[in-house]
Amino acid sequence: MANNECAAPMSQIIKKAIKQQQISQQQLAERLGYKTQSAISERLRGDLRVGTAIKILDYLGYDMIIVDRNDRENSWKVVEPKTLTQSDGILKGESDQ
Repeated sequence: MANNECAAPMSQIIKKAIKQQQISQQQLAERLGYKTQSAISERLRGDLRVGTAIKILDYLGYDMIIVDRNDRENSWKVVEPKTLTQSDGILKGESDQ
């Protein structure tokens, strides 16, 4: 793996991003429309939905990238649930059907 790649559960990656951005779970909850900080905490402890992960990462200024392990040049940036954008622009704007 390259230096900027890691293998970790999504919740750990998001917790690290929250810490790096120096934002509290309360601030994140308020920004994303959750009523309490515990809503964020519960999601980071449980099974995190892809859409929720993307929403949190987007707010924190991060992108989710899907990379083909067999062809590293074949990668997509997840821009919203069920939508992929290929890094070279070929699939830009096309929905996953």
